[in-house]
Amino acid sequence: MKFFTKYKSDKKFLYGLFWVFVSVLSGTMMYILAKDLLATQTQADCCYWWFGFAIFYYGFYYTFSKNTFNSANLKRYFGWIALFIVLQISSTVLFFAGLKIIDPSTSSFLQRSQVVFTLILGMVMLGERLHKGEWISSIIIIFGLILITFRTGKMSMIGSLLTLSSTFIGSISIIIVRKIGYHVGSHTFAFIRTITLFLFYLFYASSVPGSFGLLPIKSMIFTMSGAFFGPFLMVISSYKALEYMEAGKVALLGSLQPFFVMISAFLIFRTFPGLRGIVGGMLMVVGNIVFIQINVKKSKVPIVANMPCEE
Repeated sequence: MKFFTKYKSDKKFLYGLFWVFVSVLSGTMMYILAKDLLATQTQADCCYWWFGFAIFYYGFYYTFSKNTFNSANLKRYFGWIALFIVLQISSTVLFFAGLKIIDPSTSSFLQRSQVVFTLILGMVMLGERLHKGEWISSIIIIFGLILITFRTGKMSMIGSLLTLSSTFIGSISIIIVRKIGYHVGSHTFAFIRTITLFLFYLFYASSVPGSFGLLPIKSMIFTMSGAFFGPFLMVISSYKALEYMEAGKVALLGSLQPFFVMISAFLIFRTFPGLRGIVGGMLMVVGNIVFIQINVKKSKVPIVANMPCEE
């Protein structure tokens, strides 16, 4: 309560809170729409439409926004950007493959492991140091991760491992964003990612017989909606929130998204992650909150693991 009482009279905070809520709601809708879509379609069937519509939304956004591209920096960091693209393609393919197998709430909970992966990679690749409180929060997240992943059922474990692999690869791309994001721009990364994923899935669909064509009307509507809520609105609203609120607070509130996904998945699909899944997921969210609060108190910009540049 102190968190909200302290800032309830701050207009900037309220604006930030609004955009965080939009981001969380958009991410929740993305999970639900993608899960329903993948129940009847393959990645080759629908993902080029998914990212194609996202390009249209971005094009409309950039037409009326003040954001621009720095072509000189794009050339300067071409190698890093190329690596980012490869990592994002791999991460996205694995994400959709995992989501097709497991329920959306489990997938959303598992993606909270990105904090631990990014911490470890930051230590190895950027020479960052882990503080005492961060060790504690990481252990909590890992314990929750074990509870969720190693459940009975071969398919459940395969889906969890695919999602974890996607999250780990995505964490490497986050390190790249942290390394050169100031020079290239986070909006630029999001737009480049969307274009290259569209081209990848267009090539993928053209190489799979019978996959390149129109979708059924329902699937097409879900694809258009998922593209709007996922790679477009979720990302844009997160960046808008950062204009009004500190990164730590945006990440703190955004880390509650799995609970929205869990409730939505139960209401729509009647799926529930089970007792171990719920306990493990709650531990992962608690670990995220502890980690972010530690960084906020130190007035340090936290790891952007909870800043979606996702599907």
